[in-house]
Amino acid sequence: MTPNVIAGLVLACTPAATAPAPSLRDPYQIFARARAYWLEQRYPALLEYDVAVTVLEGGVWRTQRYWSAYDASSGAVAVDEVSDYERENPTDPAGGFNFVVHGPNGIIPSLSSLVKPQPPTDFLGVPFLAPNYSFGMAQKPAATSTTPDPSTLPVIERETVYGPVYRVTLVGVESIYGVPAYHLRLEALREPGRYRLQQLWVDARTLAPIQLVERENFVEGPGTTVPWRVRFENVAGALYVYDEVALRPIRYDGLLYLQASIAFENVRAVQTLSRPPPPLEPQVPLILEEPALP
Repeated sequence: MTPNVIAGLVLACTPAATAPAPSLRDPYQIFARARAYWLEQRYPALLEYDVAVTVLEGGVWRTQRYWSAYDASSGAVAVDEVSDYERENPTDPAGGFNFVVHGPNGIIPSLSSLVKPQPPTDFLGVPFLAPNYSFGMAQKPAATSTTPDPSTLPVIERETVYGPVYRVTLVGVESIYGVPAYHLRLEALREPGRYRLQQLWVDARTLAPIQLVERENFVEGPGTTVPWRVRFENVAGALYVYDEVALRPIRYDGLLYLQASIAFENVRAVQTLSRPPPPLEPQVPLILEEPALP
């Protein structure tokens, strides 16, 4: 891990003008305060960013980057289904004809691709992902342009509704990326496919989430049965997902990825999008998408 990465992760837990949090011992209160931190976040109305999907396959590292955008007012995600890797490495099977026909039910493979199996166009699928996803700790916060309603401000006592959902245990206070953090262990008491958190690290000074481990990731696809580690960072005063790393190898479409990760790069607020968003969802075999929040 580079010094710049470590600094970025540390900054995620040190927002300006935040008073140190009192020492806590009740794990449910720590979890409630971390969720309240998410609820206090405000985001730009329009974001652009790149989603980098990296895999280690056959001893070779490969990365695909997808231009993406997020509209905080509607919660809509837009993505260019053609990655930079695909533009630089177009599929060109040797021999035979190489053409693609768009039929009424989608794309009909070329004759040459029927003769020789081709590797997946997208390593793990096209990522329809927002960088401010909270993994069930809170609903997606409002855009900065939205005026908060005082009646909806986070109330910690309201967090007790999660009592029947997770059994929360305080493992201890640990140093993570040079930051003192509460380490929580979470056990879903029902619907483990929906309540997926297993571990959470919370900044002991600000109560901002630093890192978590979840049982599974995404709605469908190769990563759903694999645990993932998620890290957060602060960008322009707001909390975002920094990266998500698979903690076990992933098999997909006949290939074995010994390591796989997804990172959010160049997250930035924009007034207008730099390119028009695709009018329709991509017609691809697999889309990586997070489930609706509880």
